[in-house]
Amino acid sequence: MTRKTLAALGIFALLLVLVLIVKLMPEQTTEIAWAIPKLSETMDRVEITRQDTTVVLEKKGDQWAITQPKVYQASESAVKGLLELFEKPIGMDLKVPVKKEELARFEVEGDKGITVKIGVSGREVVAFVLGKSQGSRTFIKPLSEDVVYRAKATMRWKLDKGLAEWREKKIIGVEQTAASRVEITQPEGTRIELVKEGDKWKITQPAEHAADSSAISSLLGSLTSLQAADFADDIAPEAAGLGPADKPYTLVVSTTSDGEKGPQGIEVGQQVSKEQLEGKYPEDFFARRKGEVQIFVVRSYSVKNLRKKLTELKDRTVLSLDREQVIGLTLKTPQQEMVFEKVEELWEAKQPAELVGKLDPAQVSSLTSAISTLRAEELAEEGTKPEDVGLAPEPSSGRVEIRLKDGGTKALLLGKKEEGDNAKIFAKLADRETIYKLSDYSSRRFLGSPGTFRKAEGGPSPGMPGMPTMPGMMPPGMMPPGME
Repeated sequence: MTRKTLAALGIFALLLVLVLIVKLMPEQTTEIAWAIPKLSETMDRVEITRQDTTVVLEKKGDQWAITQPKVYQASESAVKGLLELFEKPIGMDLKVPVKKEELARFEVEGDKGITVKIGVSGREVVAFVLGKSQGSRTFIKPLSEDVVYRAKATMRWKLDKGLAEWREKKIIGVEQTAASRVEITQPEGTRIELVKEGDKWKITQPAEHAADSSAISSLLGSLTSLQAADFADDIAPEAAGLGPADKPYTLVVSTTSDGEKGPQGIEVGQQVSKEQLEGKYPEDFFARRKGEVQIFVVRSYSVKNLRKKLTELKDRTVLSLDREQVIGLTLKTPQQEMVFEKVEELWEAKQPAELVGKLDPAQVSSLTSAISTLRAEELAEEGTKPEDVGLAPEPSSGRVEIRLKDGGTKALLLGKKEEGDNAKIFAKLADRETIYKLSDYSSRRFLGSPGTFRKAEGGPSPGMPGMPTMPGMMPPGMMPPGME
């Protein structure tokens, strides 16, 4: 077969495809008068029937609510999407007269079709069945006509929602930056109160104490962004750990301008069992807005972020020093002692002998930065005694002595290490009573061997084959957990 023959056959096949496309395309009229008018500012009732379930949304004053099948709070984001869809008239670019048996072709009947009725001031102004999407177009059929139109809009994704998707899942309607007071009640009865003064938070109950700003920010962020995973409409409060006799974990937030709603809060009940909700959400928790009856299901990780102990909310700053004022460090462990001195802005080793003249100043400088801004993972529980956690009469793990230009000194004591994964080490300053828990990573920086501070001699840094020592680089054994 010659090239000319092949080319001719190709052209013929292309023409055949084009003819078939034209044949299959519905007939287009030259003028399409019907359109959906702009309704976003006037509509006050929307009825959506999808798979034999009807959801009615009605506007009461400035607020939208679900009124059928029951009265529920409407999702702010879902309603916003609905209104955006009708912010301008929706025109049509195709009109197709169809017979009843042809409706399935455009998915405007049966389970695939979505019936939409929109009312204004008690009068129905538009009613249609939403069909399948075709790119940036959507097929629709007016209820009063045996005609299918192709609307010049992507409509289905904003209307194809079940009841749960139209319901509001955001639990607390407070902006994080507006919060001025937080009250926490633990199941055992412990009450914690936090108050914002200026841009700082402090604990006022059970006793006054500086609060940890990052912990408060994380707590408020988790609370104000909290979303329900589902609705537990058929679960009794007693079965959710939210009955009159129960003592849920309660978190209430106030703002400087609470308005009519007043303070808002959440009560966290018991964990969802496999027998409840047909086994859909085991390990998650039941919760509700404080003072309301609607019960939600919230994810277990969300509850973990909300449940804070007093020790996690207290200020975790161990040391806050000007690193330029630090002129000497002594690191003591039961096995060794290292002494570093800053001489004319350069760090030198005084002992052990193996480091004298061989010190990598960058490693000591990095350690000085870590010490100067040292923060604990959390505080030890109230009542923890130094002798019970290896901090007295002598620290069991080590001691860090810091000498300052003004002649002052600081001493950090390192005690026992907890057991288990992500174990922390107990620590305290010699002149304070507060006992902290440091991360394993932080404590290992203070308990390193002399080799971690030795300067590489014409070759790679110890423990990092093929890589030279760089200022600020973590020495061997000092990488954060999971990065070694």
